[in-house]
Amino acid sequence: MHLPIAIVLALLTAHLPVPPILGPPAAAGIVPVNGVRIWYGSYGSGVPIVLLEGGKDSADDWGFLVPGLIKNGYRAIVIDTRCQGRSTCSPQPLGYHRFAQDVVGVMDRLNLRCAAFVGFSDGAIVGLDLAMHHPGRVSRLFAHGANSSVSTVTFMPATDPAVRRRIGEAKALADPLAGFLDEGAALAPETALALGLREP
Repeated sequence: MHLPIAIVLALLTAHLPVPPILGPPAAAGIVPVNGVRIWYGSYGSGVPIVLLEGGKDSADDWGFLVPGLIKNGYRAIVIDTRCQGRSTCSPQPLGYHRFAQDVVGVMDRLNLRCAAFVGFSDGAIVGLDLAMHHPGRVSRLFAHGANSSVSTVTFMPATDPAVRRRIGEAKALADPLAGFLDEGAALAPETALALGLREP
C-alpha cells in the first residue's frame, strides 16, 4: 500500500524526541486581542526573538531552542497561537493573517516595536504574513517548514466525503495527523488533493 506523503511525514515525526519541558518564564501573561486571550512567556534578556509554533502545538515545543537562546544573550518570547496551548478560541474562522494580527497584539502589549522571528510550519506562515503585512515589526525571519503557497490552504470543516474517508483510513493506521483533521480543521480541497488525501 502506498501511503500519502502527509501520512508518512506524520508517522515519521511521531518518533522525534520530545522537547524538554520549559521551566517557568521570567514573565508571562494573557493578552486580550481580537476576541481571544493569547498566552505568552518571556525567557532571558537581550535582543527579542519571537518563537511561533506549528499547528496543534504549544509554546512548550521550543524546549530545545529557548535555553540556547538565553545562553547566547537573547530574549526568547514564546506565544501560544489562538486555539492552541494556553490561548483561547473564538467563533471566528481560523487563518494565518488572523494569527499574525494576534502576534502584533502581543507585541504591542509587550512594547516590542520590532523583533526577530523563528516560525515552524504554521508559525513559519504566520511569520511570513507578518513580514509581508507588518515589515517594520520584523527585523529577521527564519521560516522553517512553511508552505510554498497559502493560496489553497484554508481551515474548514472536514465534510468532504473523500477527505472523511481518508481520515478514517489514517485513524486505522494510528496517524497523529488524523486527530488534527478530525477536530474540525481540514485542508482546502486542492491541498487535500495535492497531498493525496482526496481523490480527483
